[in-house]
Amino acid sequence: MRKITIVGQMISKNYKFLCPLLSCCESNKIRRFLSNENRSGPIKMSYKEFGESHTTSDVPIVIMHGLFGSKMNWNYVSKEIHTALQRKVFTVDARNHGDSPHTPDHSYLLLAQDLKAFLQERNIDKAVLIGHSMGGRAVMYFTLTNPHLVDRLVVCDISPVGTGRGFQEMNDIIQAIRDVNLNELANLKNISQARMRAEKLITEKLKLDRRIANYLVTNLREDGSGGYSWRVNLDAIHKNYDPHITVFPLPENAHYDGQTLFVVGKQGDFVKPEEHDEIRRIFPKVKFLELDAGHWVHADKPQEFIAGVCDFLKSS
Repeated sequence: MRKITIVGQMISKNYKFLCPLLSCCESNKIRRFLSNENRSGPIKMSYKEFGESHTTSDVPIVIMHGLFGSKMNWNYVSKEIHTALQRKVFTVDARNHGDSPHTPDHSYLLLAQDLKAFLQERNIDKAVLIGHSMGGRAVMYFTLTNPHLVDRLVVCDISPVGTGRGFQEMNDIIQAIRDVNLNELANLKNISQARMRAEKLITEKLKLDRRIANYLVTNLREDGSGGYSWRVNLDAIHKNYDPHITVFPLPENAHYDGQTLFVVGKQGDFVKPEEHDEIRRIFPKVKFLELDAGHWVHADKPQEFIAGVCDFLKSS
């Protein structure tokens, strides 16, 4: 496997295999969705809230992270957006991530149902939705199936067109993490040592840059009984990765007529110029904001990202 280099504070522009949306077949097409059974129903997503309920009457903002991410990845951006706009901001953990429940199933249909339950529980009639990577496709699917609940949409460096590469590399990453012997880690004194050991094992197996492995092992946590466990549900992600994460489930004749912003990292290829026409067909009022960044646009160029999103949300 080729060596990966880092761009920005968190992630490489070549860090394509960590995106959950890399289709291994039918390149340059949108494949029809093959739904898995919803055995678990909507879950209650863990969330973090920025801004008191009495501070604003404006439409709230809900942000969803990508694969192997969590609500905590968005702390800085969320605080800054709240401060700039004086709007309430929620960041959520998708199922099988962060502090949200683990389930055997994982798909955009389920992520959208979780999001709908989240809004209903808080009596939110309309929200601005922001999603990155896997979260970007989740909020796209939610918007296309519940347009009346979405005030505006922001999609961060992912396309509804499945043209990504690296599916096998992603499977290798997932398998390498699953192969870490958690019983062996239980003999170590603290979480720092456990993460260092897990990082070493993953790096040796896949010849990854250690900084990428370091990012992955932030998902390792103490389990309360003297051992360690993963925040992410690796078995569910592995089982559902293809096709329920790799393929965007575009509903037939779907489109969203509301204001939409696609934030694109120019150093990557997750939103290609040749895909813009199809994106415009699905989202007729779309605008594109291109940043000189890798896939993690909000981490590579946080100030430009925040300014661009805020300008979009303030525009008429």
